[in-house]
Amino acid sequence: ILLNNILIYLFAQLTREKEGYQSIDVQKVSTRRELMSRMMRAVEFLHENIAEPVNLDQLSIVSCLSKFHFLRIFKSVFACTPHQYLMAIRLSKAERLLAHTSLEIQDIARCIGFAEPNSFSRFFSARRGMSPVDYRRQN
Repeated sequence: ILLNNILIYLFAQLTREKEGYQSIDVQKVSTRRELMSRMMRAVEFLHENIAEPVNLDQLSIVSCLSKFHFLRIFKSVFACTPHQYLMAIRLSKAERLLAHTSLEIQDIARCIGFAEPNSFSRFFSARRGMSPVDYRRQN
């Protein structure tokens, strides 16, 4: 069952990436590939710096695009802003840490970029409808 779930997840991820790739509005295939490569560099940067404050200037530098062009392409490919993407991966990591570790809530908060455990708890509760402690109990 676990392998099946992983395969379903990977297939869904590939489908989203393909749709994002096709949503880049350019004429040449080579340009589309290059822009997608730059978006993936930015996404990799977000994953590598999950606990750090990341801003649009940094992402535009990583992707070698102007802030305006980067933001337009990113939103087209991923159907969200870079900030929304970052918060989604922070939430996902928090869920994994809550379910599979015994780390304290404040340690998890710091690990995903929240200086205050209360901010993390409010963020988590707003997105999951339960506190981090309740989520941990259920998993």
